Amino acid sequence: MIRKRLSKNNVNKVSSIVCSVCRYFEQLCPTQGITIKEKFLAPVVNEDTCIDCGLCLKRCAQFNDIRSKHYNTFPKVYLVKINDKKLLKRSVSGGFFTTIANFVLERNGVVFGYAWSKDLVAHHIMIITKYNLHLMQGSKYVQSDTENTYSQVNEYLIANKLVLYTGMSC
Repeated sequence: MIRKRLSKNNVNKVSSIVCSVCRYFEQLCPTQGITIKEKFLAPVVNEDTCIDCGLCLKRCAQFNDIRSKHYNTFPKVYLVKINDKKLLKRSVSGGFFTTIANFVLERNGVVFGYAWSKDLVAHHIMIITKYNLHLMQGSKYVQSDTENTYSQVNEYLIANKLVLYTGMSC
């Protein structure tokens, strides 16, 4: 059997040093040919199922550096600090995350962010009430597994829901 030689038009071209392991490509792949290596998360392409469509590379923010295409060379910078002193003491971002998350939740939106699991692994989760907001507060400084949250976000956006997504896996 002669097998076609792939041009490797896939996420293997993205250096593991730059890859933020957003898992978007994994959910986007039409053949489900990209999986995530455990421990320190990294993409793995199954060359047997890869059809060399290049879709994962076309949508990869790290590979295409979309920032240079869509933003000015000198982006605007904003500083946010809330006035609530109690909340500010519990915050690491000037209270912005909690404030914007509350805004979204009060409007029946959904908030995605990362939280510690019981076994102290950072995973992205979704919340729909303020009651669980504390799970996402505070910096983790570790890689987070976004799992299938991009597919979930897509469903909520199609349903015209307000969505806040924070805590990228980088």
